[in-house]
Amino acid sequence: MRHLKHALQITQKNALESQQAHIYFAFGRIYNLTSKYKKSLQAHRKSLEINRRQSAKIEEIKVLAEMGNVYINTIKYDKALTCLE
Repeated sequence: MRHLKHALQITQKNALESQQAHIYFAFGRIYNLTSKYKKSLQAHRKSLEINRRQSAKIEEIKVLAEMGNVYINTIKYDKALTCLE
């Protein structure tokens, strides 16, 4: 996590939005795998926002799929379906 936080700081200082989206996605995955679902969704929302701003459709799909997994893990199936449709 320390390395991801450092990488995020570098991308923010250098206005590397695309890389920021990847880092937030990685945070989201780690938080999901460690059952920190609220933090996971927060990180994924940041990634999703950046990807939408950049019209990165493939990356947006990846984030939505991962958000669906988080909602499945938290037994919020309706929200999972919304992400996965």
